[in-house]
Amino acid sequence: MSGSKTTAGILSLATYIPRSYHDADYIAARSDTPAEIIRTKLGWYQKNVPGPGDGTVAMGIKAARKALYYAGLDPREIDLVIWSGEEVKEYRNWPVGPKIQKELGLDRAWSFDLQQRCGTTLVALKLARDMILLDPGLKNVLIVSGYRNSDLIDYANPRVRWMYYLAAGGAACVVQRNCPKNEILQSHAISDGSFTWDVYVPEGGSAAPMTREGLEAGRQYLDVMDPVGMWE
Repeated sequence: MSGSKTTAGILSLATYIPRSYHDADYIAARSDTPAEIIRTKLGWYQKNVPGPGDGTVAMGIKAARKALYYAGLDPREIDLVIWSGEEVKEYRNWPVGPKIQKELGLDRAWSFDLQQRCGTTLVALKLARDMILLDPGLKNVLIVSGYRNSDLIDYANPRVRWMYYLAAGGAACVVQRNCPKNEILQSHAISDGSFTWDVYVPEGGSAAPMTREGLEAGRQYLDVMDPVGMWE
């Protein structure tokens, strides 16, 4: 209505969780961390890991199908797709937004991919809200995420013990203009550039291409370059 305040809210939310898992005993057998320490000090008993067919994008699409169903929307009612999943996906340098559009029949939408590590979907929610408030042509935004950074964890590396819990799954939601529930309110974020070199995969990028020696040394996994500084 003319003069009314425009809002944005979450119309539907869905997840996909793979059935395969690693429990504390499995991880303890492959590391120097006792299972009881994993259960009591790290604080968890098992985590979900990818099974057959559980690619990063594939898991996100499974969640997105459910989110669309719960929303009760026709695929052509989606105006924008935001992929907010991780870099570890089925193929490198692969644009995921168009793949989601094709699989779900989102013929009227446009899409883009967003990556901000563990905060990606939070950024996607902020962007979806802000874009809806500024663009009258946006009514329904589908946010889709997939995650399987468990692939990047070497249990034998004690420096990444605090990341043993990295798991796998997919999630999706529909953010709608003037949604009558789950309104997304204001947000504020701040990041600290001093942490930029704390955690990354040492080889496989343009600065340090993957080598045979690197594969043998496990440099294709996440590592903590300054464990003491990270702890502090």
